[in-house]
Amino acid sequence: MATTVAGKTGPARSKAKQAQSKARRAQDRPLVQRTARVSLGARALIYLVLAFITADIAATGGKGKQASSSGAIQEMVRQPAGPALVIVLAVGLVAYAAWRILQAAAGDADAKPGEDLAKRVGWFSIGVVYLGLCARSVLLLFGRHQQANGTASVSARLLGVTGGRELLVLVGVGVAVGGLALVGWAAAQKFETYLPDRKMPGWVDLAARVTGTFGNVTRGAVFAGVGVSLIVSGVAGTARDAKGVGQVIRALSRHAYGPWILAVVAAGFLAFSLSSVVEGRYREI
Repeated sequence: MATTVAGKTGPARSKAKQAQSKARRAQDRPLVQRTARVSLGARALIYLVLAFITADIAATGGKGKQASSSGAIQEMVRQPAGPALVIVLAVGLVAYAAWRILQAAAGDADAKPGEDLAKRVGWFSIGVVYLGLCARSVLLLFGRHQQANGTASVSARLLGVTGGRELLVLVGVGVAVGGLALVGWAAAQKFETYLPDRKMPGWVDLAARVTGTFGNVTRGAVFAGVGVSLIVSGVAGTARDAKGVGQVIRALSRHAYGPWILAVVAAGFLAFSLSSVVEGRYREI
């Protein structure tokens, strides 16, 4: 039996190594590198619109607007040139997702095994999320959108099955920890690994540090808020407590200092958008 298992494991491991080698070679191709740089522009556009929506909610309440990635795409659709812009955005989102999934397949040759696995899972997860955003943008383009809180809907389904509450709490802990980890990663300016300052003018290097740190800290804090809401929802057994990014921002707007907090969040989203532009130009792919 042991010999049979070993015999099956050997070829599987060999095929996995071959696939990884192909993915690493693909990363070095000029077309893939150019596609990755351009695709970062799609991410920048999402956060630019998200910053605008958050600022609008802070200033006027932003009736009918959702400060989320889907809300940003929906806002684009409403503009005069919206359909064409969303088509371009969808292509960019597919490119971004494909690049992240390729990263997951290639792995990080310089990382330790545990760190490499964590990066692979993270890159693959990001790729899946952006594929979902691409699908959502196509649906919005054809007038199909969902007004309800999608996070609460998913939470309601989980709460309706055996072990759902525990699973929801576990997911919430994962999202909250991930958000806090992003805050720490940004505060330590770990993103510098991908931005070779030798290629950047001094003022661009400073701008990259400021926008990268502020933007990622903001995102991490918002994601942590989403995670906490999922934990509360699981513990209390109430789906309405589960919030996505848009609902967290709406909840912040109802506090006494909400407009000021949202102004900071909007600035953070704008900073991340600018950081994505710099990353697209100078990042080591």
